[in-house]
Amino acid sequence: MSLLTQLGGPDRGANKYLHEWAYGIFISPLVQNRDARLHEFLRVTNFENGSSLFHGESDFDIQGFRDLTEDALIGIPNSAIQQIFIHWFKRVRNYCHLENLASGQIVKAKIPPADHITPTTCIEHAGRIIDVIDASLRIRWMKTLTPEEHGILAYGMDFGFPPFDLNCACDLEGIITGVNFDIAEPKRRIVTRTKWDRLNHIHYILSKGSPSEMSEGKFNDLMELMLRVSGELSENPDPRSKLERRIAEVLIERNRNMEAIGHLEKALSLKPKVGVKKLLERMKSE
Repeated sequence: MSLLTQLGGPDRGANKYLHEWAYGIFISPLVQNRDARLHEFLRVTNFENGSSLFHGESDFDIQGFRDLTEDALIGIPNSAIQQIFIHWFKRVRNYCHLENLASGQIVKAKIPPADHITPTTCIEHAGRIIDVIDASLRIRWMKTLTPEEHGILAYGMDFGFPPFDLNCACDLEGIITGVNFDIAEPKRRIVTRTKWDRLNHIHYILSKGSPSEMSEGKFNDLMELMLRVSGELSENPDPRSKLERRIAEVLIERNRNMEAIGHLEKALSLKPKVGVKKLLERMKSE
């Protein structure tokens, strides 16, 4: 039987720990991560008013967050915003804990065994062994990233320590060196992002350069991603309408006007807008 130890409560030192991140811990690709108001909102909501992980979905908190992001979260369901809260909280808690363990010269940690209250998303990780030193070095690397870099290079990735994905709620425990324990072979994988993350990734790709300058291969990859996300947004007409218009604009930039017409018609059917109607009429007249 292994002897486990938990060194302090990450929650108690969270306020101090958050100041170690120059830009704050990355929140979500859906929001402006350089907005200090969002970071302060999450700090107060989670570490002064009670964690999002424990008090459940709060319409009041979610609306407060929406108000700070202006129009960025239009069409995003409350459940997705609640998951943003939880994922942010779990990263703060686990990153702080891992760095505390490393400071205490604890080199291994473990995901506790599964029991009747273990979330279904975490059962597969029960017993998984964490390399604390490697995790601490990775966290320090993350601290050097800008929000834009973090969204591409780190957000939602499995680096061998929790949270392992966007839905992970795993905790961890430090293991005292020299005690025998059953080692679970760690699994490393890139997590499947949500449709909202993929939607934001599309915006990021388009912000880096014009579709007219992309190679044929990169353009085809972009179109495949955009069409996939449009299908995933079938129950979210507002963001889907905007995406369908963007698909049309991308096709127009590649001089594929006939293909663009169908996407403009789809955007117009989802949410009638004067701008879309005028663009559609112009395309059909050419």
